[in-house]
Amino acid sequence: MKKITSISLAGIAFSIEDDAYEVLKEYLARIQKHFELLDDGTEILADIESGIGEKLAGKIKKRGGVATLVMIESIIEEMGRVEDIINGGTEEESAAKEDATGDEKH
Repeated sequence: MKKITSISLAGIAFSIEDDAYEVLKEYLARIQKHFELLDDGTEILADIESGIGEKLAGKIKKRGGVATLVMIESIIEEMGRVEDIINGGTEEESAAKEDATGDEKH
């Protein structure tokens, strides 16, 4: 038996398992800590929350009403680890940018 918590992401209400909630809360807290001092930090966090909310709504619609740890981990993987977001994108995005500009890392 798992405990369920209700949350709101970007104005959308979700039911989420407690273990998934803890992982999501930590992820968002780490992102917020990095961006909170920037002028547009609040907007960046809101955009990230909105993206998570959209992805979660799509996953829940396909699987039934409660967000699970597997769903949250999948979304975090899609969005990128906190380090990737802070450093400007995932390795794949960096490689794509290099290919597009012709620049190489040395």
